[in-house]
Amino acid sequence: MTQKFLWAVFLLSALYSCEPPTRLRVVDKNTPRDSVHYVGIAEEKSDIDLRKAQLLGTVKIGDRGATLDCHYADVLERACRNAGRIGGNLLVVTQHRRNQVKSNCHVLKAEIYAVSSLEGMESRMYWHPERRLRKGDLRGAPPETATGLPPLHTRLTCRLGGDFLREAFIRTETLFFPDSTYRPAEPRLAAIALRRAQLYFDLTEAQARLLKAQLVAIGPDLDRLVGEYRARTEEHVRQLRADQTALDAELSATSDAEAVLSRWEDKVQKSLKETEAYAGQQRVDLRKRKRAQ
Repeated sequence: MTQKFLWAVFLLSALYSCEPPTRLRVVDKNTPRDSVHYVGIAEEKSDIDLRKAQLLGTVKIGDRGATLDCHYADVLERACRNAGRIGGNLLVVTQHRRNQVKSNCHVLKAEIYAVSSLEGMESRMYWHPERRLRKGDLRGAPPETATGLPPLHTRLTCRLGGDFLREAFIRTETLFFPDSTYRPAEPRLAAIALRRAQLYFDLTEAQARLLKAQLVAIGPDLDRLVGEYRARTEEHVRQLRADQTALDAELSATSDAEAVLSRWEDKVQKSLKETEAYAGQQRVDLRKRKRAQ
């Protein structure tokens, strides 16, 4: 009995050490707040106006030296989840570093705010169905002489997490960078730029879901999953860039941008609906084995 108890304590300690230590401090613990599903991220406090924002608390994500899943995106996600629990919809990073000695984990400190609108507040945006782009989110500085379509940058990344013994997690990032583009001064062009930016963002999420569908189909074959996920990610990034280039080519070659945008919007929304099961993190049970043919 004693031996079993000691083993249980050991396993619990091991699992606990894999979780990054999180410290959440709330300014006013007596004020109940509804949880928030989407939390924006600001990485430079000096870039945004917080005079009308309400500070709700702070969060710190640390590292014990044996932490799993501690990439920057992982600690940001954990910090955002804690912010949403207390009703915060904006996470302002105040300190971020990567350990170099005991681990390669990222650690951060951040302030949690409630703001009336996230428009123009975020330095990077993660795709979420509740957070559509608004005109203020195209916040880059326009050039003195602008020709052609504004530049735009989205990013699709993929990584594997988990303990690789019982389960693996497939995580993708669909990112839009508000400072990578700008809003033209002419209202009609500004409206086109906003819809084009949202299409770029949605196309990136569509490819992320298609990628996860392919990887999940590999199943519990961990060696194959590890060996193929990078190459498959590159394939989908190439397809994404091809789709974005095709969209721009059509917009540049026509005077009816409305028709082009509407057709592409219908196409990408159909893809997102068909792949809705692959939104978010995907879990692969490594204990499953394929039946013999």
